[in-house]
Amino acid sequence: MKKSFYAVIIISIISSLFFIFGCSDNPTTPAVKSNALGLGSGVEPDESYSQEQYAAMFDTTMIYGEIGLYQSLASYVNMDHSSTLEFNLGIAYFWEKGHTYPPLSNDSIFIKIDSLSINNVSFIRTDSNNLCMLMNPPLNLGTSTNHFYIKLNQSTPAYDNNISLPPAIKIEYPTLGKILYTDRKTVVKWNGTNNGYVYLEIRPYNFYDTTTTIPVAKGYIKDDGEFIINDKDLDKFPDGNYTLLLNRISYYFPKFPNNNAFLISLNSSESIMLQIKH
Repeated sequence: MKKSFYAVIIISIISSLFFIFGCSDNPTTPAVKSNALGLGSGVEPDESYSQEQYAAMFDTTMIYGEIGLYQSLASYVNMDHSSTLEFNLGIAYFWEKGHTYPPLSNDSIFIKIDSLSINNVSFIRTDSNNLCMLMNPPLNLGTSTNHFYIKLNQSTPAYDNNISLPPAIKIEYPTLGKILYTDRKTVVKWNGTNNGYVYLEIRPYNFYDTTTTIPVAKGYIKDDGEFIINDKDLDKFPDGNYTLLLNRISYYFPKFPNNNAFLISLNSSESIMLQIKH
């Protein structure tokens, strides 16, 4: 049971590498009301948006690279024992010419850079495709600033600046192992920032059990710290164990000294095991 849960979490994190959109600094809410999750009222503040609706909120931005930072915390219960898995990763790549986001998936366009570090810890570059990676990057989330140093080549001045990043997302309610009854209202709570959006997903605990077809609720909600699931909203879910996932995605568009922009994206997620009962 532990292995299947961990596998789902890690695969979800890796999948999110390909699920990011370029955006402006001031995303706007769509004019239409939406309830893509199938939960909540579909009226502010309980609106939810699909992947396509979320992408439509943002403008494309010409960028010359991306640093993707991924921080994930997953907890599960097995009998009377609870465990937590933490997974942190940094991935970076750069291009010689600017691309609108998301860029081409062909890694042959990645360029070799001289060095990249966060808080004085260097990324490791793969020789095969010039992808830079760092396991467990030393991130200061919601506390002090983070020092980013990027040296593309000897002829280009380095990017050498400090950036503040929001706190890691933390689910406050429901708690690990909580039973959600379908005839009662549930208020999902987390440490909202009142800035941007959070991806919310409720999926079967054993996500890759293909013997049965169980619904999955997924969509984007405002990062205001609270989302109401009305009574009867969970009726479509059979009794059983589920995973509640919240993923906060934050974007920054710094510029190199030559005025070329690049993207720093922070994906902070937490998932917990819970139960649904009728």
